[in-house]
Amino acid sequence: LEPWRAGRVIEQFVMEDLSNWYVRRARARFWASGLEADKRAAYDTLFECLETVSRLAAPFLPFISERLYLQLHAAGDGQESVHLADYPVAEAAHLDEELDRRMEDVRRAVRLGRAGRNRSGVKTRQPLGRVRITVPDGGEPLGDLGDIVLEELNVKAVDYAAPEDHPVELSAKAKFDVLGPRFGKEMKKVAQAIQALGAADVQALERTGAVTVSVDGAEHEIKREEVQVGHQDPEGWVLEREAGWGVALDLEIDEDLRQEGFAREIVNKIQFMRKKAGFGITDRIEVFFEATDTLRAAIERHEEMIRGECQADRITAESADGTAAEATEEWKINGEPAVLSLRRV
Repeated sequence: LEPWRAGRVIEQFVMEDLSNWYVRRARARFWASGLEADKRAAYDTLFECLETVSRLAAPFLPFISERLYLQLHAAGDGQESVHLADYPVAEAAHLDEELDRRMEDVRRAVRLGRAGRNRSGVKTRQPLGRVRITVPDGGEPLGDLGDIVLEELNVKAVDYAAPEDHPVELSAKAKFDVLGPRFGKEMKKVAQAIQALGAADVQALERTGAVTVSVDGAEHEIKREEVQVGHQDPEGWVLEREAGWGVALDLEIDEDLRQEGFAREIVNKIQFMRKKAGFGITDRIEVFFEATDTLRAAIERHEEMIRGECQADRITAESADGTAAEATEEWKINGEPAVLSLRRV
């Protein structure tokens, strides 16, 4: 690769694959007590990635790479400089293309699910009951990796479906900026012909990559990238589609899900307060709260989860007056007023 392209590939790996995916998902492994094999493996993997990146980036990020490499080899187990170390060579025997493909499917499902949450306005902290994943023709369900989708999307259950089991009302619109130069004065008629395509034609367009439309007796091939495909969300669901994949989230929120959503919002607020107050990551705290009956019920039901997530020894349903609280904030939690106070123990 040219240096500028290599730099972007490395940046994408560090930001998306390593930081936003691996490190975030392995957080619990890093913070596990003791030094069990799983925790050691998590750190070994992170070291291998960072050390390899330092050598890969050395030709065009010489100083940053040098500092990273020397910090990683502070024990003196490396070369005197990253520029004296061997340049990395891919080891084909360690590649697992099938696992790579399956994980790409998982990340696609997560990306589509997040897009659906954003479009529906339902935060990821609000648990949902079900996600339905439609796989392309000939595709395979996610199997045991489906649990990752549940965790990332904060959903309780997943089911899989073939496209024909849950047909979607599809429509197509011409991209004028793409087709205009090609058809000129005929563009309006072509756009009308594309808009008149039935759902089956649009499905064929997505499946094969092209469809034929007739304008004044002349046939024209229209490619997938020349049109914008839209769909109608099933009632009570939000659906996102891409390359034959469909991820639909059931938006019905029952009382159990609603209470857990309150509890997760409270965790978020406490963590924000911890950071703002300058508490250390390992500092144990006590939480005091004044809240509505709705929030009180959610806290009581999910107290163990809240304490575990927030490093809290106690959660007390009373004002923090006279307790030497180190942080106090008023909040609206999903519309419910609350006052939270923290102090270290």
